Amino acid sequence: MQNVEIPHTAVNRRKGDRFLMHAQPKILIVDPDVTVHWEIGSALRSDGYGISSCHTANLALRSARDEHPDLILMEAVLPDGDGVMICQELRKLTDVPILMISGKCSEMDKIMGLMAGADDYISKPYGLGEVVARVKAHLRRSLVIKRKKEQAAVREAKNVIRLGPLVIDPESCTVEVDGRPVQLTTKEFKVLVLLAENPKRVFQPEEIYRSVWGYDGLDDFRTVAVHISTLRKKIQQVSNVSIIQNVRGIGYRMEIL
Repeated sequence: MQNVEIPHTAVNRRKGDRFLMHAQPKILIVDPDVTVHWEIGSALRSDGYGISSCHTANLALRSARDEHPDLILMEAVLPDGDGVMICQELRKLTDVPILMISGKCSEMDKIMGLMAGADDYISKPYGLGEVVARVKAHLRRSLVIKRKKEQAAVREAKNVIRLGPLVIDPESCTVEVDGRPVQLTTKEFKVLVLLAENPKRVFQPEEIYRSVWGYDGLDDFRTVAVHISTLRKKIQQVSNVSIIQNVRGIGYRMEIL
């Protein structure tokens, strides 16, 4: 049977490797029964959803990969594959909600479907109102999760300091150079963050000491020099990159060489 595409106006937008919710959410219906496509498709289209349809497992996997639906409604028994196994394959391609529909309604059937990656299991016979309500509920939950992920990504992008091969996350107090972690003490980390937040600015030892230790010290030059030296050694243990430069007679600055 040929792949049936019901017209829709959903907008597919991609940002990096993350897929954003379509302006008109798109539902992929996978079922060998054409009647199911038109009954459920009509009910969902009347509520403003874009619909894409296919009838086989092979086409379901292709559609999930190429069309990036926001939710998948899938029959548990397909002509060319078991729905449980196909659900496992779909989970390798997408994290959108998968709602399994089936006439097989024993407790074990439902458990197997859910363990395979389905988010919900709808037993036949079903009411169209129930199907639409479950679709809406899962889309709302999915949208909330996506927004939280996007907000977390924005916060991380704002807070993380990236200078060439150097990546510093002040929130988790982690440092990487060329993708390799560098283990630092609290004071070493604070010195590194101070310099990295002000790249190419020259800091006198007493400035670094006041900022990191919080007070003036009689031996501030030696203390800072020891911490800078240790920082360099630890960074060079994971990479040959030179990050902290001496400015003769003045102090130190962050400059990637």
